[in-house]
Amino acid sequence: MIKNKNILISMQLCICLRLKALLHLLEEFFMKKAIIMASAIVLSSLSYVSAATAPTAATKPVQSWTCQDFLDLSETYRPTAVGVVQVINEKKHTDKDYLDVNGLETITPSVVTICTANPKASLPKAVKQATAKK
Repeated sequence: MIKNKNILISMQLCICLRLKALLHLLEEFFMKKAIIMASAIVLSSLSYVSAATAPTAATKPVQSWTCQDFLDLSETYRPTAVGVVQVINEKKHTDKDYLDVNGLETITPSVVTICTANPKASLPKAVKQATAKK
């Protein structure tokens, strides 16, 4: 009887230790899940804030951009914006169906200079002015 009682106690102890280990694993799992959920909530709120404070140039057609909209762009995207405006400007007046990509390297700094001097000016007019200087 004592032998069986010792076996029973050791089995109960083993079960208690396993339950304790299982509870510890569950706590870790739910803690990680809570951290992940909190991170997701914070990130989603940050993306909402950044979307709410994004520049309005992204929602306007490029033909109606001001020089300030252009200056707010990252420097890496400025030549692309100049190219798009240049194509739109030239399509209105000619049947030219190509873009002088190499010319963008010289026109873009001129557009930046013009726009820095007058941020409220129209971007298409600034591109036209820079193209005329070229």
